[in-house]
Amino acid sequence: MVLKEEVLIERAKMVLGIQPCASQKEIKYAYYRCMFQHHPDRNPNPKAHEMAALIGEAYQVLMGKSEKPVFLQKDGLIALMLNQPVETMKGLLSYEEWLKRQFYDEEDKSIWAY
Repeated sequence: MVLKEEVLIERAKMVLGIQPCASQKEIKYAYYRCMFQHHPDRNPNPKAHEMAALIGEAYQVLMGKSEKPVFLQKDGLIALMLNQPVETMKGLLSYEEWLKRQFYDEEDKSIWAY
């Protein structure tokens, strides 16, 4: 089963254009490179502010500093940034939702679902 958190990390790596096994130094370099290219002061694109926020959020997620990303969940913004269609995040469960479905029985108010 694919969890929402795993998809967000993969999207962050795609936004920054890095390999799956990138080091922190490579992540930082990719962040600065992307921010230089898409910064609102240098880019006349009307969505440049959102793209810069997306790049910053991707960096924060990969460095483990962000827990609830907002821009990485926007399918249209990711597709615009990557110039290719992306899979939607609808139907993906967070880790907490998955745990609740696995081990919590709503009807009996029990922690065991089976």
